[in-house]
Amino acid sequence: MESSWEISSRTKCPDFYIKEVWQFRELLLRFVRRDFLASYKQTALGALWIFIQPLFTALVYVVIFKNVVGISTSGKPGLLFYFGSVILWGFFSESVSAVSYTYNSHAAIFNKVYFPRIVVSYSLLLSSLARLGIQFGIYLLIFFWSIGHHEAVQPNSYVLLLPVLVFLLMLMSMGIGLIFAALSIRYRDLQNLLSFLIRIWMFATPVIYPMAVVPAKYRFILLLNPVTPIMEFFRYGFLGAGMHDFIYLCYAFVFSIVVFIGGIILFNLRDGKVMDII
Repeated sequence: MESSWEISSRTKCPDFYIKEVWQFRELLLRFVRRDFLASYKQTALGALWIFIQPLFTALVYVVIFKNVVGISTSGKPGLLFYFGSVILWGFFSESVSAVSYTYNSHAAIFNKVYFPRIVVSYSLLLSSLARLGIQFGIYLLIFFWSIGHHEAVQPNSYVLLLPVLVFLLMLMSMGIGLIFAALSIRYRDLQNLLSFLIRIWMFATPVIYPMAVVPAKYRFILLLNPVTPIMEFFRYGFLGAGMHDFIYLCYAFVFSIVVFIGGIILFNLRDGKVMDII
């Protein structure tokens, strides 16, 4: 008696693939390790780029935006102000871009063997999270040095919200990435649109400036951006300056949940048809 396998699309109900991801956890970890090592393979400085890129970016921001342009950092040390912004925004933008390429960058693997394709998306997100963790270690070194040399650095109990803030960025980047991954299978130019949107999105986020310097009549526009309260709560917790209204953090939470579930649903609908397209 012959048996056969049928790979079909998921239901319209959100399926977070928890059972499948757990069953393929070893594969997930292998993908994370591969993605992490491949990023710095055959480079002269290797994994040092994890530190060099955000650190030099922050230094450039200090020179250009703080010293030349004169943008305020709310009286906080420029390097600490910008380095935290750079690593948080870098994690978000990198995760969105990586997850959005789930199908296009792994088509060769998907054509040869079956496994839950969401495993690749989760592995890309975890690779970005690992980089963020290492970079945050450098941030803490700068942070503790600044505490001893700058009275303006005034951390408070809001630092305990850091896991929540990172979790919201994870949900948001995963959801947006999955939406573009599912749609860009058929419409490849959406990848170009996403790259453009991420660049514009950064300027609509208080990365190189604090909310305090934005005129009051324009602040509501920035507050429509769900990344804004996450960035501001991070600064308030570690530096003691920034917006910390929980209404906007709740908005970011709701947005993250909605876009994550939406991404999962769209991914479910496309998953069974993707190999016929790519």
